[in-house]
Amino acid sequence: MTQETLAAGEIQVWCLASEALSPAALAGLHDLLDPAKQLEIARLVFARDRALHTAAHGLLRLALSAVTGADPRAWRFGREPLGRLTLAAGQQGPSFNVTHTRGLAACALSWQPGIGVDAEFGRDGAAPLDIAPRVFTAAEQARLARLQGAARSAAFFDTWTLKEAVMKATGRGFDLSPSTLESTLAPPWVGGAIDGDWGFALLRPTPAHHLAVAQQGGGVERLRWRHLEGTWQGLPLNRRPAG
Repeated sequence: MTQETLAAGEIQVWCLASEALSPAALAGLHDLLDPAKQLEIARLVFARDRALHTAAHGLLRLALSAVTGADPRAWRFGREPLGRLTLAAGQQGPSFNVTHTRGLAACALSWQPGIGVDAEFGRDGAAPLDIAPRVFTAAEQARLARLQGAARSAAFFDTWTLKEAVMKATGRGFDLSPSTLESTLAPPWVGGAIDGDWGFALLRPTPAHHLAVAQQGGGVERLRWRHLEGTWQGLPLNRRPAG
């Protein structure tokens, strides 16, 4: 794979459409995984889920190796106390976060700790609006109520992915209740139960997918994203200064 440069002050987002993978491409990604991960994936009931998890973890290895030059088979991973995937002790590489949803795997890389990414499959009309009262603030629910149809569905998924990206960036996951976070979409921004300097971005890697990135801390100003076999595209990172 071509060597890439992950610059200080930038985030890279790598995407892969799992349902478009050929059997040979999927087998190649599977071969990159360690035996424990291969066994974990083999236990999944549905072939679509096996392909998606293979794509996500193979993509992560390829992305990490592209920016470090390491063998993609050499990476070893561990878990933080609340479950976030991290590099194992002794492994040197950037901070990262992984997400997968129906048809799409993605990972975000940054040299700065506190990176989170979330993606959701969200075709028009597919938004589970009934859960909004449990996970959205009153202002976010009011924003949805002002919209109709495809615009409401898009706003739902943009709101949710922003909030979950923050939850993942903190390392707390659902230990940080989404109802304690409040977002805006234009520009993307999250406040509430988080402190300090943050950066946020929203993008649409495919017409059917919504993706959000959250980066904790200052000093990161740029985001580039690509599909694995595609070209890099730039995207502004909206800053939320501390205080």
